[in-house]
Amino acid sequence: MSDSNLISNAFNFSESLSSGVDVRTGSFSVSFSLGHFIGYKNSGHIVPVQLSYDASSNNDIGFGRGWSISLSRFNKDKNTLLLSTGQSFQLEYNEDLGEYDIPYRKLKDIRVLYLDETKEITVLHKTGIKEFLDWETGILKKVVSPSGLEVNFDYSEFNLQQVLWHVFDNAGREIIIDWWSNDWETTVEQVLDSKVYQRFTMRKTGNGNYKRLSSIIFPELNDPATFDYRYIASADYDVIEKIVHASGLIEDINYLDKGQLLPLDAPLSSVPCVLSHTINPGVQQAVHYSCYEYSDKNYLGFGCDRAWIAGEDTLFKSDNDYRYTTTETVNESKVTIREYNKYHLLECASYFDNNNLYKRENYQYFADLELGIESQPATYSLLKEQTTTHYFNGSERSFTKQYNFDEFGNQTLESHVDGSKVIWNYYPASGEGSLCPADPHGMVSLIKEEIVIPVKTADDEQERKTIMTYRSLPCLNDGKNYFIVPYEMNKDNCSKSYDYYEDKSNIFEYGRLRVETTVVNQFSSQILYRYDFNLSDLKTTLQTTTYDGITFTESKCVDYFFGHEIEAMNSQGVVIRSQYDSLGRQTSSVVAPDTDYEASKVFSYQFESGNNSVKVTDTKGNVVVQNMNNAGKLISVEMGSTDDDLRVIHEYQYDEFGLLKQQLDTDWIDNSPITVGMQFTYDVYGNINTVMHQDGRQEIITQDPIELKTIQRQVGLLSQTTIHNLSGLEVRKETHDGQGSLRATSVFDYDGFGNLRFVTDTLGRVIEHRYDNFDRIYETQREIDGESIIESFSYPEFTSSPAVCHSSVNNIEVGFREFDGLLRVKNEVSAGGSKSYSYKGAETNPEHIKMPDNNTVNILQNIYLNKPDSISIPGQQEMTNIYQYDKETADLNYSINQGSENTYTTDSMGRLIKEKIQLNDGTNRQASYQYSLLGKLCEKTDFFGNKTVYQYDSLGRIASINDTVSDQDTSTYIDYDQYSRAYKYTTRYKNDEAVVELVFDGVGLEISRIARFNGVEEFTIEQQYNESMLLEMRSFRDTNGQTTETFRYDDLYRLINYRCDGPHQPLDDVGNKLMEQEFNHDIYGNITKVVSRFFGNTVNTCIYTYDPNNPVRLISIKNSHPSYPAEVILRYDVAGNLLNDEKGNIYSYNTLNQVTSVKGNNGKELSRYTYDAHRRVVSQTVEDSLIYLFYCNDMLSNEFSNGAHSSYHRPAKGLISRTVSQGKNTKNQILFGNSQGSIVETLSEQDNTSNRSKETRSYTPYGEG
Repeated sequence: MSDSNLISNAFNFSESLSSGVDVRTGSFSVSFSLGHFIGYKNSGHIVPVQLSYDASSNNDIGFGRGWSISLSRFNKDKNTLLLSTGQSFQLEYNEDLGEYDIPYRKLKDIRVLYLDETKEITVLHKTGIKEFLDWETGILKKVVSPSGLEVNFDYSEFNLQQVLWHVFDNAGREIIIDWWSNDWETTVEQVLDSKVYQRFTMRKTGNGNYKRLSSIIFPELNDPATFDYRYIASADYDVIEKIVHASGLIEDINYLDKGQLLPLDAPLSSVPCVLSHTINPGVQQAVHYSCYEYSDKNYLGFGCDRAWIAGEDTLFKSDNDYRYTTTETVNESKVTIREYNKYHLLECASYFDNNNLYKRENYQYFADLELGIESQPATYSLLKEQTTTHYFNGSERSFTKQYNFDEFGNQTLESHVDGSKVIWNYYPASGEGSLCPADPHGMVSLIKEEIVIPVKTADDEQERKTIMTYRSLPCLNDGKNYFIVPYEMNKDNCSKSYDYYEDKSNIFEYGRLRVETTVVNQFSSQILYRYDFNLSDLKTTLQTTTYDGITFTESKCVDYFFGHEIEAMNSQGVVIRSQYDSLGRQTSSVVAPDTDYEASKVFSYQFESGNNSVKVTDTKGNVVVQNMNNAGKLISVEMGSTDDDLRVIHEYQYDEFGLLKQQLDTDWIDNSPITVGMQFTYDVYGNINTVMHQDGRQEIITQDPIELKTIQRQVGLLSQTTIHNLSGLEVRKETHDGQGSLRATSVFDYDGFGNLRFVTDTLGRVIEHRYDNFDRIYETQREIDGESIIESFSYPEFTSSPAVCHSSVNNIEVGFREFDGLLRVKNEVSAGGSKSYSYKGAETNPEHIKMPDNNTVNILQNIYLNKPDSISIPGQQEMTNIYQYDKETADLNYSINQGSENTYTTDSMGRLIKEKIQLNDGTNRQASYQYSLLGKLCEKTDFFGNKTVYQYDSLGRIASINDTVSDQDTSTYIDYDQYSRAYKYTTRYKNDEAVVELVFDGVGLEISRIARFNGVEEFTIEQQYNESMLLEMRSFRDTNGQTTETFRYDDLYRLINYRCDGPHQPLDDVGNKLMEQEFNHDIYGNITKVVSRFFGNTVNTCIYTYDPNNPVRLISIKNSHPSYPAEVILRYDVAGNLLNDEKGNIYSYNTLNQVTSVKGNNGKELSRYTYDAHRRVVSQTVEDSLIYLFYCNDMLSNEFSNGAHSSYHRPAKGLISRTVSQGKNTKNQILFGNSQGSIVETLSEQDNTSNRSKETRSYTPYGEG
């Protein structure tokens, strides 16, 4: 209320300074940003430029009645100071101090001085900013940054007053406000170096003897923002009744003309207040409607014990307590009742949903409400305590936070609901010797120490303290004055120190950070900053030197106008450039510009009613369009490979509260849409309450604010209950199945800083973690059958990073890594031997790797794509791998090595659509792929022309898979249960039909599997699980009878006992039929002993011995059974590769640790392997047969040998159709498996008969069979 005679400090609170209804006062305020004034090439004070409206003001400074720019102003007649924040205060001159007191602003975070020599009012801010206002006219003349850089303000006479027209620094930045060229139009231009970067145009209309701002035209936008007003003569208010935003959003405001009543002797009997506020967002979102009610008592003091006095806040002078309330009702269901005290401080807010109270917030301040403003402490308006009470299911619970502040408004305490605290201590205004200079403005603002007090100290937690020191630098514009900058920060074993540029001749660089030094445990690293003030941007170059002397350079450029980053260069020299439009929106991003690897994104915008969108076009021309409604809510997303083939892929609808109520996701296959939807409901807090899926699945989420419990329930399936502590950390998690039975429990306990200390599982087994001062785990302890197992970790001394350099188990080292100053691995030792790494410059990937066999792997890294161009080994040409990529997207295009040559073709979205391969046989083969718009695989043709077609149902699930091999179809049809779990697979080949039908328990574990072939049950598998949801029992039933397996585990979930009874007892490698096995383990997880009992009551005791210097390396196996070798001594190469096995086979490896050959104990080669450049086996020689292997999308697709090839039809784990083709002749196998995917039955076609041969397999617990 800048020129009204009505004074209330209720207008000095932040709510009234933002757009919308101020529920405290009932006023409606609007503010628009006209940009930010960033002076002195990003080195000066940033001045936000906002245009704000006050309906009570009849002042016109060129924009129309009531509109003003938020700048500080002084009124000498009324002795009032209006701050740029919008707050207004009465001043009283204090002769004793020689400065002004601010009775209503007790805090000492600003000082107001009168400068007699210049006739100026100076406002000193705690931040170091200084404002200079002319005492006579009250206008702001300049704002000075702490270092002394000035932003100046020029005025000219308009409407018999001094009105701002020019804001400028001394470095080419200007704002020009032209209100004189056209009576009905005002322009605001943001200028840099004489170039206009932004222009806002304000158009006005007349209303009798004054003008109104009717519209604002923003740069880059098609439509203006427009305003409709209504004049209320009884109060001389000109209220805004309608706003149409440039986006098309419409706001309608309805007022009660004679609304808030005034106290006795006031010049008005009442002022208007908002009755309702309607927001119309446009499409796919309901209208948001709010209405307001006010108590008779109000912020103006109606009914209090004092009469109105000009220039006073009536309530501030009141001796008695006084309260007033407002009631806000949103969309006729959500009600908030707010109660304020006489100092306009919110004391209580009660929240109702459909008349049910669900939350109440109580606020306590430092004010004594029985006293007048003169007797209040400086902190009277600051929050002392906040208590939030939740109401849920007939219970209630309160949570309290506490705060404290000093008289300068600095926070000194924050006490959280969990009992943890943060305490801040500050240096006095007079300073503290060499640790901190005296504050140049005589205020307190500099943190001396921050103390974090943990929530508990049961684990001997100590408070954590950060200590700051400071130094001074002379001001640029006044050698007598100075400003203060941080000098050192010390915390535990870590410190930072700062050095600054001090050459006053370079005003842009002066006072900027020059060197930042970090010391951790006496290890020092340094960042040197260099600044280049170019014609249109500031380039900051950071040169980092690590503790071990590694040096690298990074840089970034920000433009002078917006301060946006327009260029960044990483330590490898790769550049990213960005451009922006005149509203500061990004229009392009280019990676690696002016190189062969240049890749770009282009952004374009539409902003008008019913057509608000952002379009992103990538370097391949792919387009994504995000469409918003007029409120800026995302309502749909379109996608396409060009502008001409855009398809809607997402649609969103919102309720009247702006919450998402429906989401539709659409994929496109052959121009046909598949749309799947979800619907959402919410609890009273706006958290998702239910999710309804289109397939009928329902999720219910209940959040209990009393017990701090969240229950996530998949109706009919499992539910998970999570309980949190007062710190918001999970302390208990339970999983129940669909019948409500408890299936799993985890209990968590934490130290005073929120680090996880203990985890207790369902069976009461405990894992304990211990932490160092940097919150890194240094020990993990668990009990196994009464024995303590302690894993220990240590870290490099030069860093606080959690990069482990040593790991050990019960004091036996199991791994070692050495890092350089960039935390890159230099050396590592593990069971696989020793490796060392070297790097080029500051690149993150190694250039050379010295392998355990002393060979060196050279890697030519592509810095632009962060991928290798080649891998080679000197003297081993056959080991060279070469790679080529799409230079814009980094998609792999080509690879070659001795084993294969591969060519890859991707579509514009980076999906593989074709791959060609040439193996050692010299034959070129090709596979191809087709996808839906969103990437579902629709069709695949393998390397032998066999085609696979995928069909999807209306819910986007795979409905069928059809393979065509040599003109013969194999088809699988998939059925889903009510929870969209695939439970039945039906595979048809010629006249044969194979069916696998599954049953799941309430947590999704498979409990039954039935396999049928041509209507005849082949077998049934049933499974049971223990409390840890590990397999406990499995029964296999077929025509031969039932085979039952049982499994028992130790405290580390390791198998310790296996029993098998029935006709399908597994056979070991030498033909013994296994009945039972017992396993012993050591602390490293190694199996140390296996006792096997066979059919016929024979027993083998197998003892495994490990290298004491490498405790995870098996070195010998001893057996007691005569069918096994009595002892096997295992040998390894320097890389840790196994050279022989218990059967006497001999293994050979290449430098990359890939198996190259296997020889039998007679020295005869059994098999040989070659690999492609992606470490996949592409050919295998088995005795005299050469087998080639082909992969589609990294999965084995075909095998080829002696003119015949195989292909696979894999609809599910445990159901595979394998076809072997040679010319026009095909043979098919149906392979049935268990839940692990292990094949337990094979049905093979026979020559000249429709019958199939059957082969069954069973397995030992670790896969022999």
